[in-house]
Amino acid sequence: MFKLVQNLTCWWPVKVSEPDPNNPGKFIEHTFEAELQILDREESQKVEEERKALLKQAADDPSDENLAKIEKLLDAHDQMAFRRVLKNWRGLIDETDQPIPFNDQTFLAVVKHERVRRGLNAAYQEAISGDKARLGN
Repeated sequence: MFKLVQNLTCWWPVKVSEPDPNNPGKFIEHTFEAELQILDREESQKVEEERKALLKQAADDPSDENLAKIEKLLDAHDQMAFRRVLKNWRGLIDETDQPIPFNDQTFLAVVKHERVRRGLNAAYQEAISGDKARLGN
């Protein structure tokens, strides 16, 4: 029996790839888990339409001043979108091997790193895709 849950959340692995400090030209992959809220189609489309509207503003006025303004707006929009779906994490530690608690302050500190943002985005796309074959199931 399928139970339709209006606010579905799930734990999903997040893979973060970063340059290996001990091996030039090589990457290492780390993982942590994120609790993600799966948005319904309407909510997802709204977020995407907001982003497209910002990009259109950049296309309408490609001046350096406007592009700088739009870049800041896009960054704020993307952070808001991540915060909307990211509800918690586990297995994320700091440089002294201490767990990083999930809160608004640590969220901002973590997602300012592009490699983490890429990992979170890929994890969310995996979670919503339903592509079992691609995931090795």
